[in-house]
Amino acid sequence: MIKDGKITQMDGLSPCTSQEKRKKNKGWNVITTLKNGVKSVNTTRTEISMSEKTRKIHRETLTTVGTGLIINYPLNLFGLYICISLMDMTNPLHIGTTITAFMTLVAYCRVYTIRRWFINKEKYEI
Repeated sequence: MIKDGKITQMDGLSPCTSQEKRKKNKGWNVITTLKNGVKSVNTTRTEISMSEKTRKIHRETLTTVGTGLIINYPLNLFGLYICISLMDMTNPLHIGTTITAFMTLVAYCRVYTIRRWFINKEKYEI
């Protein structure tokens, strides 16, 4: 629930009450009501973890899209040169299909390599 611009309670989650406790735990308290009516409070790192995870996902996405732009434009021009000048292709459908097939293979290898690099990077960060 949002009240006066602050989250007060949301699906069994409540913000830590004291600033010192909040800094120490870096997250939210999960309130669980037991069968006998007693409430149990467990601390999680949901808030910080999601923010860091989101930034990592954005970084990986930007890397993938950026390298695609840098690699695919020159590759497309090179493919056009090969198909038109060297292979004497004149049918636009054949040219487009040939270049698309080649660029798909290059894109698969590029994205696989980037994804693998980010996974290996995460292993050694902790």
